[in-house]
Amino acid sequence: ALLNALVVPGFTALADKIRSQRTILLFVVPLIALAYSAYSIFIIPSFTPRLGNLGRFAVCWAIYVATAFFMAPTSSLVDAMCLKWLEVNEGEEGKKQYGRERVWGAVSWGIFNLAIGALMDQTGTWVMVVLMAFSTMALWVILYMGSWESPGSF
Repeated sequence: ALLNALVVPGFTALADKIRSQRTILLFVVPLIALAYSAYSIFIIPSFTPRLGNLGRFAVCWAIYVATAFFMAPTSSLVDAMCLKWLEVNEGEEGKKQYGRERVWGAVSWGIFNLAIGALMDQTGTWVMVVLMAFSTMALWVILYMGSWESPGSF
């Protein structure tokens, strides 16, 4: 919570200054994926035999903080983009649909996480790294090449 209170205003102010939430997300999404990948490598003892338990803990903690740092602004920026997209494409009525968008986003998040948890139980944690890579590429393509009515405003 403290990290969010310190980081989110900085990223959102930067997004307002450059007038593009999309640019900030294009920057932070790959860094989140990189941090998650680094975490999965350093948590495996065979990759870090010289660190010992305390050293491995310190590295994992540092990676966790880096991940949290870059993950903090994503929710605020995506919410702003969603509201703007609804306003541009649906007018004032679109803003009233924001709650419905959030509900279906939460439902899809829940279903996806249950499915990924079951898949990881069957195959192991390596699936998380592969899925993180694919989802990061997909999100990056959507953000970069997405069809926006007013690209400069996102």
